[in-house]
Amino acid sequence: MTRRTKSIALCSAVLAGMSLALPATAFARDKPSDWAPSGTPLVATGYGSTSTGYGTFRVTNTSNGLVARSGGYNKIRNVDDHKAYFYMQAQSNAGRCSAGFSLGIDIVGSGGAYGKNYSCTQSFYDTGGTKASGHTSSSTYTYSSADVAADDKANIMRGKVKQCVDVPFRSDPCISGWGISGADTY
Repeated sequence: MTRRTKSIALCSAVLAGMSLALPATAFARDKPSDWAPSGTPLVATGYGSTSTGYGTFRVTNTSNGLVARSGGYNKIRNVDDHKAYFYMQAQSNAGRCSAGFSLGIDIVGSGGAYGKNYSCTQSFYDTGGTKASGHTSSSTYTYSSADVAADDKANIMRGKVKQCVDVPFRSDPCISGWGISGADTY
């Protein structure tokens, strides 16, 4: 076997092995995944109020294009006109790896096809965040949503969500941890 033939065989074997290591699809496009189920909502407290919320994440088509969307239900045990809301941080990754890509080699062309925030060794990168569209002062659960444009270089996203108390003229207390959804591929 010549040196060139051995190199081609090795590259073919590595690429074949990498294709078997691709992550399985967790959810199809537009299939919701909980970031907090209704039975165990996220809870934030501050300045005498308690905000609770639960909801789902999905990647979906809208009139504004493909978006990462968290929809959720919020309520508050309120003192002093505080409101409940959630903050959604979208996360993405390419979700696909090639032998060259995993080794940091640009095999797709100048600059690479994936950009700087894609990796075969790190699960997800923060790609955009926003507060939910509606804050509620209701003592019963009220729906609100948050949309972030889907990352056009990725093919997998998930939502990372914090529940918060909206306090006028002060920093808003939020839950210390994040509710994290399953991943949605597109």
